[in-house]
Amino acid sequence: MFDITGQDISLLSDEDLRALIGRLCEAELRRHSLSPLAVTWGGHQNATDGGIDVRVAAETTVPATSAIPRSNVGFQVKAEDMPRGKILAEMRPDDILRASIQELATLRGSYIIVSSKGSVSYTALRERKRAMKDAVVDLPNPNDLHLDFYDRDRVATWVRDHHGIATWVARQTGRHRGPGTRPLLLGLADGFDVALNMVWIRIIQLHHEKKDPTPELEAAGRLVVEACEFDRRLNREAHELQEVVEACLVGPGGIATAERLFDRLKVSHSIYGLGFMDESTVLEALLAVQPLTVLNRLFVSAPPGDEGGMRGFFDNHRTVGSPLDRVPQTILLAWCDEDRVFRYPLIAARFCPFHKHQTTDVRSWKEVALALLERAPDQIAVLKQYIYQFRPWSYSGSQSAAWEANAKLLDVFENHADAELAEFARNEREKLRTTLDELRQEELKSERRDNERFE
Repeated sequence: MFDITGQDISLLSDEDLRALIGRLCEAELRRHSLSPLAVTWGGHQNATDGGIDVRVAAETTVPATSAIPRSNVGFQVKAEDMPRGKILAEMRPDDILRASIQELATLRGSYIIVSSKGSVSYTALRERKRAMKDAVVDLPNPNDLHLDFYDRDRVATWVRDHHGIATWVARQTGRHRGPGTRPLLLGLADGFDVALNMVWIRIIQLHHEKKDPTPELEAAGRLVVEACEFDRRLNREAHELQEVVEACLVGPGGIATAERLFDRLKVSHSIYGLGFMDESTVLEALLAVQPLTVLNRLFVSAPPGDEGGMRGFFDNHRTVGSPLDRVPQTILLAWCDEDRVFRYPLIAARFCPFHKHQTTDVRSWKEVALALLERAPDQIAVLKQYIYQFRPWSYSGSQSAAWEANAKLLDVFENHADAELAEFARNEREKLRTTLDELRQEELKSERRDNERFE
């Protein structure tokens, strides 16, 4: 039997995904000696479907042990991620609940959204179900309607329960991956280093030839990345791994591998398995190639107060740069917009908000830092995080000079359109002037002591 994973499900086309759900429903009914003719699906994927792609209308009660929760079920199948905004738009076009969903509620049926590109944590799954409940809140009988959300991993679990359909999925995706397909090289001593170097060299060759990696090379790269365990320092391999990740984990086909690599990186981080340079290099690559997936795993899928186990990942961002610098600005802002009160100050605290000119030491705001501040619901909360990072973190040279250069950044807000923000910036500037005066006095005293010591 093929070991079907969520990554396999993500590779299915729109039509194949709908066919998969239809086949699963048929197989499920046969298992319980019910007629598969109760399942209807077909037609073009983009045809008007009233919000239902696969429908089950069984005449008898479906057993409680079945994966089909009610006798009447409507599946809306989407080969895309479905966050809250898309769920509401799908269920309530023009803010009107679809008639097909109202009908299912009348029948005490079930409405299920299937998303092959989403892989959600328990917390995110709960949020998506809450969005579905919010969409039907104006029903006279909302509790009569069962609602659920199947991400790609839940679909894969369902597929693994039907061996014949697992074979069909493997054939449709072209990913006939069984336990025996893992290259022997990766099982040898130092085999990972050799395999990584081989893939990396080929990627560099194609880059010089201005060619994209072939599907075969991407598949080989994913196999190599899957074998990375972070059980030792990477040294020079960190750069090679970065190149392979960014070349081979692109698109939907790389999501599952990126998730597994990040989970291993987080475990390694918790036991100090890698140096911060290697750790930052790998995290940068993952954020560059699968930003939403990694952002969600970093900050969303954790118990309150844990922040995804990411504490410490950004402790050295003033030294080596923040891994968040690799996330495209539009994606970062869109991600923050999903939970604006929490995410804007969270991100503001985890990257250096300004550039420092290499020769003049003049500071200037990063474009993304200003964009985050302007879009944040609480601009002062974001600016507070930026100001906290004005403190010099180097013990060489004059700290007062570095403080003063950083403090000048606040001048840009002196005449800001938001009067409250402008006043806050002016007050903080005055506080920094006082701190600077005290720091200069301390530096002068220290200099006199040093001079007296050598007289």
